[in-house]
Amino acid sequence: MRILPLLLIVILSSGAASAQHFDLHFNFNSGVPTGEFGERIDHGIYGFNLAVSFHPPVKVIRTVVGLNYFNYGWSNRSDQPYPERTDIRGRLRVTNNIFFPYLGIRLDSPRNRRLAPYVEILGGLNYMYTQSYIRSSVGTFKAISFDEMQLGYGLGAGLRFRVIEDIGGQGFMMSLVLNGKYLRSPEISYLREGDLIVIDDVVAFNEQKSIFELIALEAGIVFQL
Repeated sequence: MRILPLLLIVILSSGAASAQHFDLHFNFNSGVPTGEFGERIDHGIYGFNLAVSFHPPVKVIRTVVGLNYFNYGWSNRSDQPYPERTDIRGRLRVTNNIFFPYLGIRLDSPRNRRLAPYVEILGGLNYMYTQSYIRSSVGTFKAISFDEMQLGYGLGAGLRFRVIEDIGGQGFMMSLVLNGKYLRSPEISYLREGDLIVIDDVVAFNEQKSIFELIALEAGIVFQL
């Protein structure tokens, strides 16, 4: 699977160069962890998807550039960020996040169809990170506490339904879209909610490690330009 992102880059470069139309995708998503990852994350996760697809006016093969972002847990607590200064109080917020940029090839329906199904294959990066924020009377601080990145890939399918034929007399169209993706990456390390532990001024991690598998369900709009 490591060669897949390189192949997609070549295809995307040639596709974008010859494209005469492109689509802008804006979706909200809900993720369902599965497999080993689902055994450790026992709740749903949420985020968004942004993507651009390029295509000639007639052909149904498109190239896609996009990203998925998910938040899969967070915690807030009042804390004493500086143990030696008992007069300073603050709030510690910890968030667990997934950033999955990707390149893709999509087999799509003709542009002029009102109801248009499609399927796609994706290759990209799975970046999982835990970010900490401290807000106190002496300032606000933010840092990546833990992170790891792996190559990833996925499969997707969706259905696009056109709701506006012509925007501003320019031939632009708007559609509603429902989409599902299966995303996967090799074994990766990450933290869950509560796995970052602060005792006095010492930070400890209860590190998790598993194959990453996620089913993402998306709903949003597409502007066809």
